[in-house]
Amino acid sequence: MRETLAALLVVFTVASAGAAAPDVKALVTKMKAALEPSKAGARRLTLTLSQQGETTQVTIGEARKNLGNSGRILLAVLPPAPVGAAGTAYLVQEGGPGQDTEWFYLPYVRRVRKLVSPEAYSAFLNSDFTYADLGFVDTGATYTFLGEGTEGGKKTYKIQAVPKQTWYYSRWVTTIDAETSMPIMREIYDPANQLWKRQRWEPSTVVDGVTVPSAVSMEDVQAKSRSDIRMTGADFDVSLPDTLFDPDQLPAASAAPVWATVGK
Repeated sequence: MRETLAALLVVFTVASAGAAAPDVKALVTKMKAALEPSKAGARRLTLTLSQQGETTQVTIGEARKNLGNSGRILLAVLPPAPVGAAGTAYLVQEGGPGQDTEWFYLPYVRRVRKLVSPEAYSAFLNSDFTYADLGFVDTGATYTFLGEGTEGGKKTYKIQAVPKQTWYYSRWVTTIDAETSMPIMREIYDPANQLWKRQRWEPSTVVDGVTVPSAVSMEDVQAKSRSDIRMTGADFDVSLPDTLFDPDQLPAASAAPVWATVGK
């Protein structure tokens, strides 16, 4: 009898160990690495806004590079562009958890502005994306592992994040591909804990040895609007000058030579 109980205890212990939840910090680290490749590169994107039955498209150049110990992301509106949008540029420099620095250039204002924290949640080009949505993965949020599942026959993990400041987003729940660590879907909740937005990443593609999502969308389920960003070209075998990521150079970002060769 004692031997039987001992055997059962061993089986239970092994089963419990096998069912141990993944380390949520490791999952976030892997997701961040998947979304933010270390290799410098540039992409050409098309932002499509669908609001109140009207559709608007904007062409955007995106460049990423690590300078020193921090990553930088540049977004620049390329011609042709809607009235008032041409020449607009946005730059974010990665800092510590929740300490990214952001700059914004509007041609009609004719000056570069550093965004303060609340402004990071302003709509980017009147889309359903905020500036914060287009920046780096928030490592300052509190993450919790919610469980495993499947999506399209693939094993997935689900994690919840609660930001340090909950006045705009109270939390978001992200479904991650267990094999690639790429996010598949993110449900974002408002301060009243009601579902507000749903973000989706389409299947990734490999460009110059770098895996990148082919498209990402943001749906406002409350306002019934949607914005899509689709990659139309990419180049990770490109030399990007450090000056491209200089805040003082944002007025010239849209005219940078690199955009003429992206994806060609």
